[in-house]
Amino acid sequence: MFKSGMEITLERNRLSARALVRGWKDGAYILMEMPDLRWKQNDQSPIVGRASRGGKYYGFTTKYLGVLPEINIVILEYPEDIVDSVLRTTERYPVTLPVTLSAKNKGKEFTYQGVITDLSKGGCLIRSQRSFSVNETFTLSGSFPTGESFSGILLTALASNGSDGKFEIRCRFDSIPPDDERSLSRFLGMVKTVHGA
Repeated sequence: MFKSGMEITLERNRLSARALVRGWKDGAYILMEMPDLRWKQNDQSPIVGRASRGGKYYGFTTKYLGVLPEINIVILEYPEDIVDSVLRTTERYPVTLPVTLSAKNKGKEFTYQGVITDLSKGGCLIRSQRSFSVNETFTLSGSFPTGESFSGILLTALASNGSDGKFEIRCRFDSIPPDDERSLSRFLGMVKTVHGA
């Protein structure tokens, strides 16, 4: 399931951090880029990992094996118990829809540009220069090709993969204003027709 550059959220003793896969050997170890110094300590407490790839959500447990401090690499045991579940509960369609993402941080609101590349009634996949943490919430605004605009759609990030200002964020729609929900349904109906579904 692993892929070079894949982002994984790791949790240990209430400490959570995002890390990037830099290599692995099946059944032996995973090499993780970990900028957080706290994760480089020899702690044998269980580590829980979470990630998504190809429409599936993965969860597993692992433990600390060692560290390569000069290159910020932590070595983790290759997990034996990877559990996966399908994220897709509704039909998804490929689209190219520019959007604006708005997020609050320490009382201030920041906006970022993005593009929805995969869309369903329940969520979407967004490409953006900014990465979002798992369970981080933000709002979405923009316009459908039909001319109908939308704003205030609340989303939660389920997973974020990528690096160097190129990220893919898998999101779930948490709250959609009634007018925007009707516009979304009309747009999805149009996309469904185009794709012959």
